[in-house]
Amino acid sequence: MRYLDHVAVCRVTVPRPGVAVERPEEYNFIDRHVWDKLQRLGIEPTGLADDATFLRRVFLDTIGTLPTVGEARDFLADTSSDKRTQLINSLLRRNEYADYWTMRWLNLMRADQLATTPQGTVAMQRWLRHQFHTNRPFDELAVELVTAQGNTAAEGPAAFYTAMNKPDETARTISQLMLGVRIQCAQCHHHPSEKWSQADYVGLAGLFTGVTQKGLPGGGKVIVSSGGEDLPHPRTTESIGARALAQSLPISPALATDDGGWQMTQTPFFPRPSPIACGPTTLVAAWSNPLMTCGTRIQPPMNLCWRL
Repeated sequence: MRYLDHVAVCRVTVPRPGVAVERPEEYNFIDRHVWDKLQRLGIEPTGLADDATFLRRVFLDTIGTLPTVGEARDFLADTSSDKRTQLINSLLRRNEYADYWTMRWLNLMRADQLATTPQGTVAMQRWLRHQFHTNRPFDELAVELVTAQGNTAAEGPAAFYTAMNKPDETARTISQLMLGVRIQCAQCHHHPSEKWSQADYVGLAGLFTGVTQKGLPGGGKVIVSSGGEDLPHPRTTESIGARALAQSLPISPALATDDGGWQMTQTPFFPRPSPIACGPTTLVAAWSNPLMTCGTRIQPPMNLCWRL
């Protein structure tokens, strides 16, 4: 989007009527949703990428590096029909896969020496790498992150909450990170082209009002939660019950769980269950669209990137 003389100019994709889209073969559940979307828009899918293009993209997307000369030559010389599937599965088993996606998620979770302390950053790094290395399902990872408590220096995601100073900041970060939903605009107004209202924003923020940080005698911090509380609407001052997105009624009793943690997994945007270590394509789809979930954990062999 660009702004010219205070006028917003954006590019909008309008469905093209009367266009017959030939659906390619489906290799996985992501393909089905992609082909459905292209049919609704009337856009013909692009053709299959050649081996050299596929090789470059799958390396960069999966482990963040280019293939070596030897790896490139071996792949291009391979004449087997399933060589792309074999390559994807081999990349997902490499240590670089867990290292690369740990680094990506540390950036998303705002892990740095100032916000989370060096000890907290290391704790988050070790926890995240274990999630990717063991192929933990994304819904389980998300629940542990959202309900995190305890010593921020202990291996785990608790240090994530040291970078969040206000409930509304926590809410919009969690919403984008875990649900794939941006609610920033609703902080000030109900944008005419957006679904989310200020009440939705305030209700989600209420879930995190009980999240606090306490100092430890020997130094360091511990994250605790007493459950969410209702917050006033910024314009009407009406009390808005703490609730998850797309929920019309507050969640009682204030999202407090038996162990004192908090939950926001009641929203239909929360993935349940979805894989986390089946490649970046699945990872992004799992939390960017509530429809893109799978009933069981996907295990190799499965070609997720065949049209890259």
